[in-house]
Amino acid sequence: MDRMEQMVGGEVVLIDILLYFAISLAVFAILDLYAGKRLGGKQALGYQALRIPKFISLMTVGVVSVVIGVLFFGGLTVKGSSVTFFGVPYFSMWLFYMVCVFRRIRAEKNRDRY
Repeated sequence: MDRMEQMVGGEVVLIDILLYFAISLAVFAILDLYAGKRLGGKQALGYQALRIPKFISLMTVGVVSVVIGVLFFGGLTVKGSSVTFFGVPYFSMWLFYMVCVFRRIRAEKNRDRY
């Protein structure tokens, strides 16, 4: 017996994408506040070094959101089981920025120790 997967339309995917985008902005804002407090404020050099990773993360999240949105406004439908994989770029950018923040904090702490 052949199982038919249910196809998901653009509305469901767009809601997921908007949710991923909003959560991404919240995660980046929380990490940014944490880094600012731990590194000594927005004028500290350690904090300024995080501008490029933050830019890369925000640009990637924005581009992925726009591309997926345009594809689904164009009428693309996917299987219900593959909708979960649209969160992979968002999760990878959260992880990338989180690693950058914590590595920068550790580097600044070690630099101050010596």
